[in-house]
Amino acid sequence: SASTTSTATSVSASSTTSGNIQIAGDEDFFRFTLTTTTNVTLRTTGSTDTYGYLLNSAGSTITSNDDYGDLNFRISRTLTAGTYYVCVRGYNSTSTTGTYSLLINR
Repeated sequence: SASTTSTATSVSASSTTSGNIQIAGDEDFFRFTLTTTTNVTLRTTGSTDTYGYLLNSAGSTITSNDDYGDLNFRISRTLTAGTYYVCVRGYNSTSTTGTYSLLINR
């Protein structure tokens, strides 16, 4: 998966996408676009301990989340129309690797 916002993988605002933290410290970037103001929930599933960031179109962090009841992150926000990025990384940047699924629901 892409490692910067400029090369982010484009995904639908309602989608499930497989990802892989291939090496410790790897960051995966995904891009989605909203046409109207809507509540969006971003989360991962799987056994990999993930940390997630929601970024605005300029690449600045809006919010982030580590664990939401398990090893996966969950972010729920009302967002205005525009382009957003999700960054997924392993919780421990020196040791966490593994696969996950990124779910975006609106």
